[in-house]
Amino acid sequence: MKKILLASISGIALLGLAACGDDNDEVVETNNVEIEQPAEETAVETEAAVDEAAEDAADAAGEAEAAASDAATQAEEAADSAAQSASEAADNAATATSNAVEDAAQSIENAGRDAANEINDAANEAEVELRREDGISNAN
Repeated sequence: MKKILLASISGIALLGLAACGDDNDEVVETNNVEIEQPAEETAVETEAAVDEAAEDAADAAGEAEAAASDAATQAEEAADSAAQSASEAADNAATATSNAVEDAAQSIENAGRDAANEINDAANEAEVELRREDGISNAN
């Protein structure tokens, strides 16, 4: 990369000198030396900039990794919380179902008792009515 950059800058400088049309070799050599010095400085500056950009990229990658790790931890905690909530909801549903079954059984038992009492009351009334009718028939 350095060689390509140096060669490009040197070539541009030589073309610029050739375009000026100055035939003095001494001037060309002096200018050539002056051109090479800034090219080397530019290469060093470019290398420093590349190194700094690489460090910035490494820092950004580290920050991204930390953020991803934090996000993964938060997602895991949220999943654990959701699983706990689902487990509690299932337990609550099982308890509610059990209570509903017990309530239904109690209601059926009460309804059966009430029906038996009604039947007994109806039977007693029918017996009383039959005795009354029997008493009326016997009296005649």
